[in-house]
Amino acid sequence: MSSALVLKVGGELFDSAEKRRALITQIGQLRKRPEPLVLVHGGGPQISRLAEKIGITPRFVRGQRVTDAETIRVVSMVLLGEINAPFVAELNAAKIAAVGINGADVGLFQAVAADPELGFVGRVEALNCTIINSLTAQGIMPVVASLGADMHGVLYNINADIAAGQLAGALKARRLVAVTNVKGLYRQFGNEESFIQRASISEIESLLAAGAIASGMIPKLEGLLIALRSGAAEAQIVDGRDPSTILEQIDATPPLGTVIYRSDDR
Repeated sequence: MSSALVLKVGGELFDSAEKRRALITQIGQLRKRPEPLVLVHGGGPQISRLAEKIGITPRFVRGQRVTDAETIRVVSMVLLGEINAPFVAELNAAKIAAVGINGADVGLFQAVAADPELGFVGRVEALNCTIINSLTAQGIMPVVASLGADMHGVLYNINADIAAGQLAGALKARRLVAVTNVKGLYRQFGNEESFIQRASISEIESLLAAGAIASGMIPKLEGLLIALRSGAAEAQIVDGRDPSTILEQIDATPPLGTVIYRSDDR
């Protein structure tokens, strides 16, 4: 089993120089450890802002962005140009060896259309982790933008939480950590007494089936479940509103945030 740590971060952490610096500091600390580190990022807020600026009204179905032909161009511009390339440049300036890639590179995320209602939103049917393994073997951190492509070269928007889950599973990662803008998972959002510190796969499945999870959290949980079902050892949701605490939350005993485990991993 791989000892890799897969860290999924949302676009919120790239919105300010202060948060980016804090995230880079945390990554620098994690990179001092022997385990490989793989970062997967989205860019939802930035995509929505650019779309609105050019007259596209963002629309979501079951927590996923409806992506027409014009929107997939916006997604590509934001993920690759506004987030991935500048952030990789900042990492390397901080002496953290990193390479920016996306799921279309070397067939990393081999995708097909997920649902006609969603347009160019992809479902990953297969992964080719050769490029990830090659980079980590050289001590280089992959920074993965959540795009994919089909066998004809058509580009798809891949939900970053789902992509991170599938990648963590394929790598048999030690842990997938989803960095969010909330403390973790609640049975009733805003009610601290309903906070979930630990839950099994079956408990999360029951909450999803009962419709007890807010739509924006659904893909995140689905990604964590995919990771666990397909080979990752652990899954965790941590609060990224103060990025300087990410490492503290990961290392705490027990880990902070919400941890999801297999039924036999209590």
